[in-house]
Amino acid sequence: MTLLIQVSDTHLRLGDALADACWQAVAGWIARRRPALVVHSGDIVGGAIDDQADHAHAANLLRALPCPVRAIPGNHDVGDGPPRNPSVTAARLAAFEAHYGAAQWQEDVAGWRLVGCDAMRCGTGLDETPVWAMAAAARDAAPRAILFLHKAPFLRDPMADGASSATLPALARERLAETLEGWRGIIACGHRHEFRLFQRGGATVVWAPATLPSPAETNPPVAPLPAEPGLIEYEFCGATAIIRMVPLAAIRLALA
Repeated sequence: MTLLIQVSDTHLRLGDALADACWQAVAGWIARRRPALVVHSGDIVGGAIDDQADHAHAANLLRALPCPVRAIPGNHDVGDGPPRNPSVTAARLAAFEAHYGAAQWQEDVAGWRLVGCDAMRCGTGLDETPVWAMAAAARDAAPRAILFLHKAPFLRDPMADGASSATLPALARERLAETLEGWRGIIACGHRHEFRLFQRGGATVVWAPATLPSPAETNPPVAPLPAEPGLIEYEFCGATAIIRMVPLAAIRLALA
């Protein structure tokens, strides 16, 4: 079997002892598990978006991992979009890529196509063509495909959900649903600070937890679950992906 690890919402900041301690436990687990790839699904930093010292600190921690790492931006990394006042800019995306590498990417692991999508630019006035190219790449690789987004693709239904800062903007939700109609892959996101795994149609949706204690996003009509920190593991065996959440408490016990 081949292992992939997804981390999300690390909220790293220079001098933040709690975030660093949680990350060191996660990094120790990653070093023990030796995955083929680590994917960070956004909100790498937790302070001011333009604090380059925080970004440099977080990038150094990611580079220290003993395996390849890919990342996509979250709202704490590059700014936000609708329904909040759009604050994502080309300069912020360029700064992200200078620290963490390409904001959009494709990787093939064990016969699976992994696609990182910079959907934070949706609804901000920036060119969205690259976003839909990535979504199409995931669609065309199904069923062995995982599409990584920072925000949830929807709460209950992409066409019926109201405006929510927890999800993609409404127009982007609808276009994604149309692009992936009948799709049988996996959509993996973060942002909500809680773990959920469910299916809609043929697709499997995974919400990754934060790596440190963080309150869950409270967005009706979906009541938050207990926001237990941790990470997500995907074990690939042919066309099967075994998905599990590993709690931070269990990681610390295993490394003790």
